[in-house]
Amino acid sequence: MKKIFKNFLKKIELKLRASFLSFVQLKDKSPRKISKPSEIFDKNKEWKILILRQDRIGDLLISVPLLKTLKQSLKHSTIDIILSEKNQVAKSCIAQYTDSQCVLPKNLSIISFLYKLRKKRYDICIDLFDNSSATSSFLLKFIMAKNTIGLEKSNASIYDFIIPLKDKNKHHIIDRIADLLFPFNIDPKELNFELEYKLPGSALDFAKEYFSQFRAKDKRKIILAINIAGSSESKFWGQSNNIAFIKEINKFFPDIAVLLFGTKSYLETLKEIQKEAKCFIAALTKDFNQYAALLSFCNFLLTPDTSAVHLAAAFKIPCICLYNISDGKFGLPWTPYKSPYEMLSAKNESLSNIPVSSVFEAFKEIYLKEDR
Repeated sequence: MKKIFKNFLKKIELKLRASFLSFVQLKDKSPRKISKPSEIFDKNKEWKILILRQDRIGDLLISVPLLKTLKQSLKHSTIDIILSEKNQVAKSCIAQYTDSQCVLPKNLSIISFLYKLRKKRYDICIDLFDNSSATSSFLLKFIMAKNTIGLEKSNASIYDFIIPLKDKNKHHIIDRIADLLFPFNIDPKELNFELEYKLPGSALDFAKEYFSQFRAKDKRKIILAINIAGSSESKFWGQSNNIAFIKEINKFFPDIAVLLFGTKSYLETLKEIQKEAKCFIAALTKDFNQYAALLSFCNFLLTPDTSAVHLAAAFKIPCICLYNISDGKFGLPWTPYKSPYEMLSAKNESLSNIPVSSVFEAFKEIYLKEDR
């Protein structure tokens, strides 16, 4: 009954969102389409720029190459960014490429928050979303930047300048949003985009100390990290699957140490897995930076979580990615960018239906590719 009521509320939310989008799209002028690098905005001028990125951790991680390029190209401009409560935990990855980072409130304080932003009189506001967002549309309307830039999608009329959205089934998300650089006469094709995650010194010290103690207990040089779950229950491969997979690793790759990662809510599951198979449980971390730092010391990664996938790409860790693909509407899965990986997916079914044998074969494939 609770699930039915929750689904009912979700349907109402989607209808209200659609109605809101229809309302905010009422605009007197049509947006100007920019299909190639053009000098709409002089890179040498002093622009006040606001970036909209109020969504998940993974979305922020894949935005680093664009923000880095923007900051390095527009040396005299100020770049601010709006984050969400969810992804602000990873803000250190974009701190050096933005002048200020603010978190979009979920309570009544949003009113004063928005008025403060409006008073800053931004010259340019860039929406990084590649799907229509009612929140972004509202922010663009309220903040009233002089110029707004976004990808061509269903809420395109809210922008002053639109960039054609590349085919989601053919182009990585990083390459799709990179074209938002066109109005600054920047051609992404001429750039060598890479993901990165600058770790704070304190997080690195934490990881070094942890692995110093780890090596005292286990001398094996190769570490396979397993991030057992993602942000929802649907992104959990299953306790029995993880146990069976680790047993295969123990049997055929005895020189590999297995290190389990999970949140507090999965602590009992982690302990149950450790009872049945030879592995270690990584230290529970106090923040995302510590978690990222621990991952950076590992040699391989198995994960159903996209934020971990992007960290693997940033640290160039070979990765086995597990995806639950419900339909083709959202395009390609967000795979590691320019980094070794093997991908397995469960289409329109539970992630736990991905066979252990398939995951083990994927690991062998990626392990043998590495020159050791």
